[in-house]
Amino acid sequence: MVWEQIWAGAIVALLTWFEVWKRFGVVKRLDFWLLNLGFAGFNSLLALFLYQLLLETGALEGLKNVSPSLRSIVVAMGYLTLVRTKVITLRLKDQEIPLGIEALYESGQEFFYNQINQIVSRVKDEAIQGLIDESLRKCNNDKQLALGEMAKMARRKILTDSLLGNQDKRELKAWMTSILRDEVNSTDKNKLEIKLEIIANFILFKIT
Repeated sequence: MVWEQIWAGAIVALLTWFEVWKRFGVVKRLDFWLLNLGFAGFNSLLALFLYQLLLETGALEGLKNVSPSLRSIVVAMGYLTLVRTKVITLRLKDQEIPLGIEALYESGQEFFYNQINQIVSRVKDEAIQGLIDESLRKCNNDKQLALGEMAKMARRKILTDSLLGNQDKRELKAWMTSILRDEVNSTDKNKLEIKLEIIANFILFKIT
């Protein structure tokens, strides 16, 4: 039974990792990985607590003929859905008892997500500025020329992205053209800097 619960906790931890990666991407920094690990561990503990309650209250009786491994998978896969519901209750002696696990989950998620978001924001900002500085260095600090070179990089990124459909590529090309067309010949430094940041953000993170 213990291994069954551990297996369920491990699955929840893995699902938590995927959820964080999907939302924030993967950042090669120790503090990012430690926070990710912390959130996964926190989620696993809540899942183990819920699993134990389900066992003790007989809520898993309907799965008693299912193999332990499959039962732990079912509980783990349903865990993240359960904690997002408004109220989680267990029926005990014909009474509905609210557990409050969803409140703990939301508080934990808010804490870890805020910390992770700060790290990711700093990393992205540094990466964007680094790409801009590199382009300017290659173009002798000519912002207009650097913008043109970065636009070429962005177009190649669009053309070579296998996950984009033809319609998506057309829309991104149109977006790119609109960014460059907006007084592209202007010597307004602020506008050029904004355009450089927009294009760099797209090249690095595919964000428009």
